Amino acid sequence: MTVWRKLTHEHVVWLHGWIPYVESPENLCPSLVSDWCDEGDVTTFLKRSPHADREALICGIAHGLEYLHSEEIVHGDMKPDNVVVSGGRTPQLCDFGLSFIVSDTSTYIHASSLLGTARYVAPEVFESEEPFRDKKTDVWAFGCTAMEILRSEPPYPTIRNDLAVFKVIGTILPFNPSATQPTEETLVRCFDLDPEGRINMGDVTRRLEQNGSTLTIS
Repeated sequence: MTVWRKLTHEHVVWLHGWIPYVESPENLCPSLVSDWCDEGDVTTFLKRSPHADREALICGIAHGLEYLHSEEIVHGDMKPDNVVVSGGRTPQLCDFGLSFIVSDTSTYIHASSLLGTARYVAPEVFESEEPFRDKKTDVWAFGCTAMEILRSEPPYPTIRNDLAVFKVIGTILPFNPSATQPTEETLVRCFDLDPEGRINMGDVTRRLEQNGSTLTIS
């Protein structure tokens, strides 16, 4: 809540407030729920609307994550489950349970909570004595999320056993990108095994826009 309440951006779910229990959505103010992520998470949305502009979705998500990083906030759990689509078909980041403010140690999450979903976790997280998150691990997870949106298949698609994924992280890339697909040429830069060589989100959004991605989702 400390992190989320600070955020105001088109591609971040707006925090309306907090209550412990609601018997039914009808008890909430209609103006709060009229445009409340009607399309579900991004995977659900694409199953219903397979011809939606996937590159536009990716560009919107990139802008949301770039905004977080500009505010010195690490999301910490980027994956398709944590991207919802509003009634206006705008992708928005949600679930800030593992997020933290870089300069505020009181918002840090205990290391044991940070392993996350293996398919979206950067190799250096597992190589460290204690799991951690930073902007660079967010970029890796964003790349995995964006490629999954493009291809409708999860990271490490040939490996069906989630536990087996742990054995290959850092030895193979989550996806084999197409050399002829401009968006994938940008996304592969998210998978540099050296965190210092990994692209930042500002460069990601700039490159996506140069490739012609827009925020209009048909």
